[in-house]
Amino acid sequence: MALLDKPKLISISAGRKYQSFRRTMRRGVTALTGFSASVPDQIGIAPTDLRTPDPLIVQEFYQGRYMLAGQVVETEGKDPFQIENVSDSWMRELHSFGWLRHFSAQREGLGINNAQAKLNDWLEGLPPSHENVAWDIEITSERLIYWLCHSDILVAGVSHEYYRMFMRALGSHVRFLKRHAPTATMGMQQLMSYLALAYASICHANQTNSLQFAREKLSSELDWQILSDGVHVSRNPQAIIRLLALLLPFRQACVTIGIEPPIGVINAIERMLPALRFFRLGDGNLARFNGSGVTESDLLATLLRYDEMRGEPINHAAQSGYQRLTAGNGIVIIDVGDPPKGELSSEAHAGCLAFEFSYGQSCILVNCGAPAESHSQTSAVWRSTAAHNTAVLNESSSCRFENRSDVPGTINGQILTPKLVAESKRNEIQGAIQVVGSHLGYNRDFGVRHQRTFTLDNEGQRLAGSDWFSAPDKGDLRYAIKDKVKIHFHLHPDIRVSSELSEDNAFIFLTNGGEQWKFSCKEVMPSLEESIFFSHLSGARKTSQLTLSTEAGKIPELNWVLEKL
Repeated sequence: MALLDKPKLISISAGRKYQSFRRTMRRGVTALTGFSASVPDQIGIAPTDLRTPDPLIVQEFYQGRYMLAGQVVETEGKDPFQIENVSDSWMRELHSFGWLRHFSAQREGLGINNAQAKLNDWLEGLPPSHENVAWDIEITSERLIYWLCHSDILVAGVSHEYYRMFMRALGSHVRFLKRHAPTATMGMQQLMSYLALAYASICHANQTNSLQFAREKLSSELDWQILSDGVHVSRNPQAIIRLLALLLPFRQACVTIGIEPPIGVINAIERMLPALRFFRLGDGNLARFNGSGVTESDLLATLLRYDEMRGEPINHAAQSGYQRLTAGNGIVIIDVGDPPKGELSSEAHAGCLAFEFSYGQSCILVNCGAPAESHSQTSAVWRSTAAHNTAVLNESSSCRFENRSDVPGTINGQILTPKLVAESKRNEIQGAIQVVGSHLGYNRDFGVRHQRTFTLDNEGQRLAGSDWFSAPDKGDLRYAIKDKVKIHFHLHPDIRVSSELSEDNAFIFLTNGGEQWKFSCKEVMPSLEESIFFSHLSGARKTSQLTLSTEAGKIPELNWVLEKL
């Protein structure tokens, strides 16, 4: 770790200790003052779960196979909540209870009985190895929401004793979140806490007024966490899907029981729906930036039906720092923004000036994305610059990451880089769309500025790019003769690429639709290398990448072209 980063690390460490102290003090004070929530008498409404159920998953559960977070765990007849030695990601999805929707879809005795049995197993107690994950603030918030959404099957035909036990569990979740929400981690964790409490405020028949503060806090959190272009402050496109899937049913439930939805909720929904279309590529998936991975296609399609405007998406998300180029069947989405700060950057990527490109229904160039099991990894290589379609200087990322592990070189903490000074501008040149972006992520360590130009022709069939490396003042690189540059172009796993260069030193590859594309560069010969695509439904998959390698001082500008044959 560079000496200049140590003050920032000390500040982060001190901040964590202070927050931990606040949480401890608040738990003690709220316990002494009785700042809690009473046990709800009954549940007045069960909001809709918009995610698509799958009856086949229920059958897998019956046979003791639990496919969660992209991993299969065989329980061999044991209670899944007692299974040891499983990943945190698998446990997070298990304890969130989001899988209840699959049981709700059956609407029959067996499905209802099994859902109630699983709830009873959880209430009877958890092993110590599960406690920290199960009572993580974000997981607790999700569990409360999903218990309320599927409360109709969880209490159908149960005994009075079981019913009261469930009501007490709901009350304990509300107490827990009321104590922890004010000191939760900034960003999604705090937002989810107030969202879960807001759900309880409209679903618990006797707590509509006592939990009104939660609706007000939710509204204010959304006002600052959802930027004016509809993107979450974490800059993660997938956060939009996650939040809309919970905010839309909440808004409808408010209307159903005669409560005015918080104005912050209404405004956030109106901003986020167009943002979904902004990040959507030709194959229907969202672009993979800053923690975005596998897209739930069915859920995305459901959410888009709520977008009454259904117009063309904006072409520049200025507040979050993204550009979109659309022409014919071609779509290019580019990251031209600075990373988020502090706690908001814990899952952000070093992918400034990276892009993804699709044509028709085929994704051609994609970033490596984030895997479903990212919570259980100690080295998040997918956050590095090399995992993105952009330039890497001296095998270093454009952002510096906090290392919270004993393993050298891991990428698993907050981003330390204060500001990349990312800039972009947009032009139209003879019918083609052009975006020019730059950043100073490599300035401190190497004194290099990276500028990138994208030009998409009016048919979307030719994407021309240039990467220019200069001094911070745009002058010549007098002291960067030996600085090595490697520009990555990761191909989607469905793309088949020729293993040999063509006569004009270009690579030819084929899409599933039978279209041929050519990639070429004037200054250097492209190379074909192995890569990995983390954001696949079945888990990480091998794929290929094209790379351009040079020395910044010798060839400061590289010009490349991707065109349809």
